[in-house]
Amino acid sequence: AFFLFFSPHPCRKYAAISSSEQRQSYKNDFNAEYNEYRDLHARIERITRRFTQLDAKLKQLLQGSEEYKVETELGFSSWCTWQSSRALV
Repeated sequence: AFFLFFSPHPCRKYAAISSSEQRQSYKNDFNAEYNEYRDLHARIERITRRFTQLDAKLKQLLQGSEEYKVETELGFSSWCTWQSSRALV
């Protein structure tokens, strides 16, 4: 935090826009990265929804029951699949 007081824009990826070519370049970068962001956001949203549903289902089951164990294993399997797919990105 101390560093922030001495640097006006320490996290800025780009310098201030000084030409129409630079503006277009920034716009192209933004558009390319925004599509990737939207794809990742949608993917994370689907995964979050699945885990939220699993959590709700587990709360309805008796902890330690066979059905609870099966659902927990399915959730763990989903987690492992998600983790391995992240490594490929």
